[in-house]
Amino acid sequence: MNRLLSAAALCGLLLPAAAPAQLALGARAAIALPVGSTVDGAPTKDSIARAFPLEVRAGWRLEEGYEVGLVGGYAPASVADPRKVECTAQGLTCAAHLWRVAARGEYALREGEWRPFAAVALGWEWQVQRWEIRSDNWERTSWNGWLAGIEAGVDRPLASHFDGGVFAGLSFGQYRSVSVEGETAGYAYQDAREVASPALHGWLTIGLRGTFGL
Repeated sequence: MNRLLSAAALCGLLLPAAAPAQLALGARAAIALPVGSTVDGAPTKDSIARAFPLEVRAGWRLEEGYEVGLVGGYAPASVADPRKVECTAQGLTCAAHLWRVAARGEYALREGEWRPFAAVALGWEWQVQRWEIRSDNWERTSWNGWLAGIEAGVDRPLASHFDGGVFAGLSFGQYRSVSVEGETAGYAYQDAREVASPALHGWLTIGLRGTFGL
């Protein structure tokens, strides 16, 4: 989290220089495939088949095609077959989703019919898995840790002050802590701890985006 705060502070320091620049607001939708492991010995693909990030961003467009700002959002996820089989066998209803927030920097060509761009991001990610038998018998596990990524794509002007485009990205991260909470037969429990054997995980992402320049 300290890295995210430092990155956000850097964006804040840049904002005064961007005062005469253009505010950009954007949204995007994508599909993301997991790579790596949630923790050592536990491949992410065994619990999550794919995620569907829905994100918004806000940034300042500086001179020479640079943009700095923040991006974040929610990603519903589909449970992978190994986990789905386990849940079905035990009579569980299982679900998963992710939350992300990051500081982001982008460079793009501002002229022409097709406008390529490239970006880097550094932030924090939460992965949440939940199973439930009934309303008083459930458990939720939340992993969280840093995430860093790169992406590239191309935009095209679609209307006055509005661009639409496609992008592809690759991110890597590491969950540093995990919390578990739940309820069984009226007894509520909760626990939080550092991850004993952290591992690298990541996401291959492809999607669509739209940007409105004020």
